[in-house]
Amino acid sequence: MRKIGARQLKEVLSVRSKAAMIELDAYLTSRHQRDALAVRSRLFAEVSRWAPRLSFGCLVVPDLDTFTRDILPLLDENAIGERAWIDKLKACGKWSGV
Repeated sequence: MRKIGARQLKEVLSVRSKAAMIELDAYLTSRHQRDALAVRSRLFAEVSRWAPRLSFGCLVVPDLDTFTRDILPLLDENAIGERAWIDKLKACGKWSGV
């Protein structure tokens, strides 16, 4: 179920989505932080927000460590994970993190 849910999240977490990019950029700006942890935290928040709305509560986990271990690899498989977003930020010239 988690793999199916991760595929469904592509609709709202796609790196091609202008709305998702604007939200991520605003989040990073508000935190005054542009690093991998900030991107991961934002993905954790977005998955926690959207997965229940799309009826995939199995993707909602209690903490960031569990998210990093169990859910993030599924997002990476679907090109909507941390690495894809960092690459997109680099391509747009909006990345200064590590």
